[in-house]
Amino acid sequence: KANFEMTSNTASNDIVEKDYKIDAERVEIYTAKGASLQHPVSILEPAKFSIFYYQKIGEVHLTDLKFVTLTPIDLTISMQNAALASALATSISDSFSTNKE
Repeated sequence: KANFEMTSNTASNDIVEKDYKIDAERVEIYTAKGASLQHPVSILEPAKFSIFYYQKIGEVHLTDLKFVTLTPIDLTISMQNAALASALATSISDSFSTNKE
């Protein structure tokens, strides 16, 4: 379940506030290597968690990011997974950004 809210100043068309909330249950992440991808490896065991992101843009810039887990998390990360996560985060961030021209 995800909830995204953005508030903008209608006069200037600038975004002044962002509030994102993500609730997840039984999230699992797997990866597999090789041509046939026969042997998947679990990266993240089933987990229940919430992520909260709040940003207020104005004279004072405020950003708040919270991650809350409701179950123990067992996570294994390789350099390949870190590079993929970085690329995904950049792509998601770019999709929410606004271009001022």
